[in-house]
Amino acid sequence: MPISAFAGPCFAEGNDCSMPHARASKDCTFPPPEHNYHDPYEECRYDASEEVSPLVKMLPSEMQQWQKETSNIFGSARRGAPDIMTAYTVESETLGAGAYGVCFKAHCKSNGEVRAVKMIPRTSRESLRWGWEEVRIMKLLNHPNIITLHETFEDVNAVYIVMELCAGEGLVNKLNDGGHFTEHQAKVLMLQILKAVEHIHNNWICHRDLKPDNFLLLTLLPLERNTLKLIDFGMSCTFEQGEFLRTRAGTPSFTAPEVLKAHYTERCDIWSAGVMLFLFLCGELPFQGGTIDAVFEAVEYGNFKFIAPAWKKVTEDAKDLVRGCLTYDPEQRLTASKACAQMNAALSLQPV
Repeated sequence: MPISAFAGPCFAEGNDCSMPHARASKDCTFPPPEHNYHDPYEECRYDASEEVSPLVKMLPSEMQQWQKETSNIFGSARRGAPDIMTAYTVESETLGAGAYGVCFKAHCKSNGEVRAVKMIPRTSRESLRWGWEEVRIMKLLNHPNIITLHETFEDVNAVYIVMELCAGEGLVNKLNDGGHFTEHQAKVLMLQILKAVEHIHNNWICHRDLKPDNFLLLTLLPLERNTLKLIDFGMSCTFEQGEFLRTRAGTPSFTAPEVLKAHYTERCDIWSAGVMLFLFLCGELPFQGGTIDAVFEAVEYGNFKFIAPAWKKVTEDAKDLVRGCLTYDPEQRLTASKACAQMNAALSLQPV
């Protein structure tokens, strides 16, 4: 069974002051699943064709305010800016579809570079606000393990986010292919994940939806020599020191217990990283259940055990990092910086 199938669909309930609109609970995971298996959460997927645009329901005064809000929502998409088709040749085949956008491959006419373009239709106020929040956050980031934002465009039909294109597969596809990784592979990948998390936390950003689906491989090289890229900041938000976030957001199996209580900090991302490391090392999720409610209950208890056969070959230092990331009390949980340092030390002792 694909990892994303039993991890559960992503969700968001509540509203942080730093997040204009919480994403509705019928969101989906990007990229879409393969066509050769049934997606149990297909009914949760966003379909713009089913949504009636709120524009048709607006009063004249509301329409004026809406036009004012969205006339220049993207900083580089000014009036008079070139249309995306003048700068890029966009292929018709999609790379994937998400909760509020569709991705295409595009060729830059000026330098020939191949990039990814996320198109967000102007179907609702919420979709544009999510897009704006994602762009706003991506503009704050510059790290080798985070997808690069190149530029943005807009026209009367949609807004377009031009990003770095990853030639490799999604990390979740690698897990689905092989079950789990070697310990060395898991450590190399996790160090990159933790470096990305350290960078976003240093920039006062909480991702809130860390999972294998949201990491892409930059190249076709083997895992040990590849570069991971963190993508999809649609659930992310900014925070201030000492601030508690209140939106229940994430993907059930990767969500920290305190998120379910709607009282948490950026260390919820460390918990999610710990779930991924557990999964990388044994091929199973630490918190499972036959239903979403059962998964939530398992997460709330926070108990996990190293009982899968694969754990017999895992070193204690790797298990210690899992324990440090999955510490129930967020105050006692590892920070991103300490987790990076611990993983660096573990890698230096790990025979290749």
